[in-house]
Amino acid sequence: MTYYHHTQKFKLSNDTNVLSIDPGTTSMAISVENWIDGKYNSSILLEIWNVGPSSKDISVILSDLIKKLDEHVTIIDTCTLFLIERQSFGIKMARVCERLITYFIMLGLGMVVELSPRIKHLGKPKKTKAKQWVIEKTIKLLEDRDDDTFKIVTVKRRKQKEDLCDAIFQLNEFMRLYYKKFS
Repeated sequence: MTYYHHTQKFKLSNDTNVLSIDPGTTSMAISVENWIDGKYNSSILLEIWNVGPSSKDISVILSDLIKKLDEHVTIIDTCTLFLIERQSFGIKMARVCERLITYFIMLGLGMVVELSPRIKHLGKPKKTKAKQWVIEKTIKLLEDRDDDTFKIVTVKRRKQKEDLCDAIFQLNEFMRLYYKKFS
């Protein structure tokens, strides 16, 4: 994990909004959740954002991404933790991640964390396919919630479902690890 601190001592408040993004050059999944006292409270935003096609020039993709972020700035302004999955392949993916990190740092609202994709594989049994395992774990997590997130995710096509599950699962894994360490 790479942390980008904005305060001397960063600690999540008892009532915090967390933004999690699974970036992409064609589309990306975004999840904003409210957590109270280390427990999930509600989903604020759960969407797939189309920013592609990836054949577009990178400057156009980045411009479209910033426009999309600016459209949701009222929700983003409520967040104090920003989680972005590190992308290790392709110059365009790296530039998208860099732009997201820079955008959130410039807002100065809280802590930005660039997460290793491996956070989603903690506890995964050996010889189990990672993507399918994350989807199954996330669907189980969503079934236990008393809101519309389960329905939002399960009606999506496979790729969009994978992306939404990645964004939700990395957020939940980070929060589980955070509260395990700091409570």
